[in-house]
Amino acid sequence: ETATFTGGGWALKSSATYAAYYPYNFYNRDLKNIPVSYEGQTQNGNASTAHIGAYDFMAASVSTPENGAVSFDMQHLGCLVQLTVDLDEAATINEVSIKYGEENSGEFITNGYIDLSSQTPAIQASSQEDKSNTISIVLENLSVTAEEAATVYFMMPPINLEGKTIDVTVAMDGGDTKTYQTAGKDYIAGKAYAISVTDNAEKPAYTMVDLGLPSGILWADRNVGADSPED
Repeated sequence: ETATFTGGGWALKSSATYAAYYPYNFYNRDLKNIPVSYEGQTQNGNASTAHIGAYDFMAASVSTPENGAVSFDMQHLGCLVQLTVDLDEAATINEVSIKYGEENSGEFITNGYIDLSSQTPAIQASSQEDKSNTISIVLENLSVTAEEAATVYFMMPPINLEGKTIDVTVAMDGGDTKTYQTAGKDYIAGKAYAISVTDNAEKPAYTMVDLGLPSGILWADRNVGADSPED
């Protein structure tokens, strides 16, 4: 969340400003053009979050040193999404994709950059070619039984899809696909969201409740594993 740096053997200049970003790459040191990409997200196993760090882009706006040290307030620039898919059958899932808009409409920023010299760094697109109407997540070693749900985690850029309809497509072994429709939300940087789709009419999808907490934490509408809020 926060970090404080000193210059070590080199004094931090009070006349200079400093910025920080994550994940760091030694070769990306153009403060006005730190590249980011949401392509290539791959999850290994069910409900794994091991891949998220490489796509959880963070940045701290420029700061001036005080007393020989500089403090960075790191901000998440993207959104974390938990997608739960209940197929109501045994299956091996190879990929899921989130789609909004027509082909080549460019709704999601899939490749872009961060300008660290800005007072409020954000993910930006250089051109329409940096945008896509689809974000895809490749899945490895993800097989479920008829009683299990698949849980997929991925990062995506902030986007306001409130009042819009999102298509969720699940690709399985053998070439079979299933597409579901769900209501979009205003996906805000630094927050986590849940999307649930199901083939089981007796098992309603989970929804998330925003209690307006300062932390931004969302609450489920029922206990984990429960089939209804009353349970």
